[in-house]
Amino acid sequence: MSESEFFSGIIQINSVFPGTFGGAVFTGKEQRRKYGIKFRASYKVLTRVPEPGEFWQIKGSKIKTEDYGQQIKVQECIIVPLPSENYLSSLLIKHPKFRGIGLGPSKVETLMIKIGASELIRLMDAGNYIAIADVIAEPIAKALCLNWNPLHNEMQLARFLMENNFEASLSKKIIKVCKFNVLERIKKNPYSLLAFGTITKNFWHTIDKAAEKLKFSKSCTQRKIGAVEYALYQQLQRGDTAMSEDKLRKSILGLLGSEEYSRNAIEEAGKVKAICYFIKDEIKYFQAIGIATIESQLEKNIVNLRAQRPIRIFTKEVLIEAINEFSDKNEIELDYPLTQQQKDSVKLSISKRISIIAGYGGTGKTTVLKATVDVAEQQLRSVFILALAGKAKERAREAIGRDDITFTIHGFIKMISAPKNKGMLTNPLVIIDEASMVDIVLANRLMNALHGTNFSMCLVGDTAQLSPVGMGIFFHACVNKLDTINLTKVHRQAETSPIHKLAMVVREGKMSEIKEWNHEKEGVFFVTCEPNQKDLIKSIISITSTQMGQIISPHASHYMSDNTATINNSMQYIHNQKTKVSLNMGSRILKVNDPIMVTANNYELELFNGMTGIIEDIELINNQPNIIAKFNNLTYSLSKNQCFELGIELAYAITIHKSQGSEYDMTIICCINASKLLERSMVYTALTRSKKLTLFVGDRNVLHNAVIQPPRSETICHGFQVFKKNSEQI
Repeated sequence: MSESEFFSGIIQINSVFPGTFGGAVFTGKEQRRKYGIKFRASYKVLTRVPEPGEFWQIKGSKIKTEDYGQQIKVQECIIVPLPSENYLSSLLIKHPKFRGIGLGPSKVETLMIKIGASELIRLMDAGNYIAIADVIAEPIAKALCLNWNPLHNEMQLARFLMENNFEASLSKKIIKVCKFNVLERIKKNPYSLLAFGTITKNFWHTIDKAAEKLKFSKSCTQRKIGAVEYALYQQLQRGDTAMSEDKLRKSILGLLGSEEYSRNAIEEAGKVKAICYFIKDEIKYFQAIGIATIESQLEKNIVNLRAQRPIRIFTKEVLIEAINEFSDKNEIELDYPLTQQQKDSVKLSISKRISIIAGYGGTGKTTVLKATVDVAEQQLRSVFILALAGKAKERAREAIGRDDITFTIHGFIKMISAPKNKGMLTNPLVIIDEASMVDIVLANRLMNALHGTNFSMCLVGDTAQLSPVGMGIFFHACVNKLDTINLTKVHRQAETSPIHKLAMVVREGKMSEIKEWNHEKEGVFFVTCEPNQKDLIKSIISITSTQMGQIISPHASHYMSDNTATINNSMQYIHNQKTKVSLNMGSRILKVNDPIMVTANNYELELFNGMTGIIEDIELINNQPNIIAKFNNLTYSLSKNQCFELGIELAYAITIHKSQGSEYDMTIICCINASKLLERSMVYTALTRSKKLTLFVGDRNVLHNAVIQPPRSETICHGFQVFKKNSEQI
């Protein structure tokens, strides 16, 4: 296959063949061109699958393949309005929206003759089917207007976005939320687009320019309110759900560029109830009304749950006896009984309506979960163990040994939302494992989904590990505010383990001296290298030439020297270059013996985000290449489309976020690039993934400075508090 010249043009769609993973192959023809062209577009570039009769602006590369000949590999595309009213009849005849309503080619021709394209468009825009019914039957005219409106809305919106240099992807988001009169609503307030785009400085300037074209003044109320919302959204994108008044005013001034314009912006936003505030430690903090509502709902849900009477099926004495019986059984099977802390944890989780089990890595939280499930089910209570990520869910399933009670949080919400499953919730005890990663939006969704059931909840996690990727703080804000037991006895490593010792020091924001590695098999060591990508990879190659381990890095971004993609490609080249059997996945190549990772959930295949495996073979099935891969000791045959759908990536190196909850005999931790991501909880999480050997590779100063930085959970500005706060709208 060879790539040649670039293609850019507007084509009318003729035929469409949707792909199984969201992309499509379609044919179309440019105006004044005799022959059609074939296009291939992945799900990543399509705002939606095109339909016959529509016009799309497309940019891409002309490629030629042995099997399919010349075609265009689409890089950008968006629907556009009809180039001319003369194409209206073609659209109405070809487009699926107008099939099945009794509107055939002859009726379309009659409409063109008796009403005309221009007038017909005006009538359909106005929804005036009565006037159209003078020519065709009223039910057909009504269906015609009904189906025309959303399509024409989308085409008009696309033109507006293109003319004003907005990203095409905005169209899909806007249409999903706003079904009718979309463009008219945007023209009344272009700053409403802030709710749909990625909050960048460039996005603000793009909206500002569009507003200027629409004759909005620099001092208009819409712009002032938009600046307030933009500043709060920008913080929200970083995880902060609140912003101090002083910081908010500075941000607004920077956006509006004038003290005069920004003077009463907050007050204007308050008048339309776009924001609210609360006071904490005599400082006023502002929030977007939507996120404030979520935090407030979650607070009320927790307060209401805590106030409910405990579910007491066993007496206190019988409960203690049941816990002791499990402990005795555990001592026989695993050679150690439950500690008193663990026994107290089981009692707490079963006795309280909402409780927390917090503990270091390796303190036996999984043992507590097993005991809790055993004792709760003796009470004939349903127990569910939930996790944020599919990989964490699978680890819980393996640890507990139960398929029927382990779910991702999203999967559990979907399951209990089905009316047929309501009966399975018998006084349910819902346990959230790795709860430190759960954000307030998902926590609130779960609480709302459980409303109306007589449930209890237990949060299990470690406050020193990573905080949510999403917005706000949940678990960290609840620890020691709700009934909490902190497990401190470490079982995974002995108390004298260098890994455990350093982890306890890192928790306190300190760093002990780490010796240079001299090929030791156990402990914590440093491999110093120059602060550049070339020397980092050279050092990792040197390590892995004698001892393979899991490489973990804080960064996935290509802008960082220690990004996982570059390391993966280098490791594949060094350690797997002799393997010739491969599957081309566009930007990456998969080979036999490569370690791989799933980055998207597939419940049908039971493969989940974060699961790692290895490719054992690549074979042809029905003349199509399939990878044969093993995950959790189960063998899967995955087609190329399924690999795309699962987001299969190389896993010689993975991010620290993806590693959370996993254990490896040896880890190689990159610490060459200082960044906001690399802070204390990131280092602690990475360090505690190892059972035997941890090697930090990079710059000692980068590691030291990361550890002395406060963990992200302590720097997030939020309004969520377990106890009610003084909060009010302006």
